[in-house]
Amino acid sequence: MIALLSTLALAQESCSYVGLYGALDDLAPPAIVVVGERKGTPLDLHRADRIIGLLARREVPVTVAFEAIESEFQPVLEEVERGLVDPTSAGQRVSFADRWGFSFDAYAGLLERGLEGVDLVAAGLPYGLKPANETVPVPPGYYFALSASMGDAPVPVSFEETLTSAFAWRSHQIAATALAGWNGEGYLVIVADRALVEGGQGVSWQAERLADVAVRSVVLANAQSPCAPGDRVWRDLWGR
Repeated sequence: MIALLSTLALAQESCSYVGLYGALDDLAPPAIVVVGERKGTPLDLHRADRIIGLLARREVPVTVAFEAIESEFQPVLEEVERGLVDPTSAGQRVSFADRWGFSFDAYAGLLERGLEGVDLVAAGLPYGLKPANETVPVPPGYYFALSASMGDAPVPVSFEETLTSAFAWRSHQIAATALAGWNGEGYLVIVADRALVEGGQGVSWQAERLADVAVRSVVLANAQSPCAPGDRVWRDLWGR
């Protein structure tokens, strides 16, 4: 038990707690920012919006890609940008509740950025296993990083490879789709489930291998979980 607590303490100390400016001050464009949200959590998405606003004020192009919206709905986001679809009602057009399983309300503010000149990209995909005929790079020790969040319910040993390849495939596809929708100028912000961001072994790891620009990840809330080495976790004095 003492050894376990010591390990957790070291894990907590291995990450960096950052605020809005500390996370991004030294990140020059072109660059990619991957932010990890607790799915559907208003506080996290408010923080994501603040990041987007900060980057947009630098007067360079900003593109925002969403795991929460599947890529087949890209035409809807383009209609939002053109003012043809109200951002607050776009959730129905992208089957949000059925596909993502959470309320759309917390995401509407991010889509409103499309009316301010921010490009919007639908980068999500249905949940599933990696296709048998596809290959995908897998981060070293990825299963151990994933299993840290499983608690007392780890997957059977025989399923470990299937699990890691599924997570790696999903992360790779999100990163690839986001990059395909970005012109390489300014900043690309990818908003993804924090499970695909923690430890830098998910979407950001894949993006680093697909792009020739700096990639930085930020986990948008502490959530009372141990930090993985290298994580940047948002924490400010006022909890905003």
